[in-house]
Amino acid sequence: MKKNKEEQYQDKIAHREVLHQNSQELISFVDANNIISMVSSVHEIGCGSGRNLLYIKQKFNLKDISYSGNDLSKAACFNYMDDELKKVLTFYEQDTFNFLKKEVYSKRKADLLLSSDHLMHLGRDIIEEVYTLMSQFAGKYILLREPYGTSVRITDGFVWASDLFEEKFPGFTLVDYRISKSSTQKKEFRLMLFKKNEL
Repeated sequence: MKKNKEEQYQDKIAHREVLHQNSQELISFVDANNIISMVSSVHEIGCGSGRNLLYIKQKFNLKDISYSGNDLSKAACFNYMDDELKKVLTFYEQDTFNFLKKEVYSKRKADLLLSSDHLMHLGRDIIEEVYTLMSQFAGKYILLREPYGTSVRITDGFVWASDLFEEKFPGFTLVDYRISKSSTQKKEFRLMLFKKNEL
């Protein structure tokens, strides 16, 4: 049976070592900011095989944290997902825009909202609304690893875009950032941590 576009994409990236380096760098950034002890729920938009969530779970090993993620195809993502994460992950088979709209409407929140190499692929026609929805869904922190700048490129229908994130999340303030050292791409990637203002 021919694989769909999402399955082909997960096949392509599943074994790329640089992605594990990106996750390790992200975990180091989380650890340096000592935020895991402050949260009880973590959600990753565009979570793929859940590599980042697995790294968080294995590094901090806190039993009272709930893990969730969303992506387009459960079958494609679970094909490469570690069994350890499958046991604890609540997975939503939904695109990020519609997932966030539904969660905000239901007044649900995640203490820590994570996006890694995901926002850069979302359509520029919805991205500003996605930023607002992220601010409404995140209970305490927004953590990004995304390209930083002002470029937009579309290749084979796939969006590659960077953004200036400092003012994108209403009610949140950038409290720390680090330029990523693990990316092999020419554009600058940044790890960025935003904290809800009233905390």
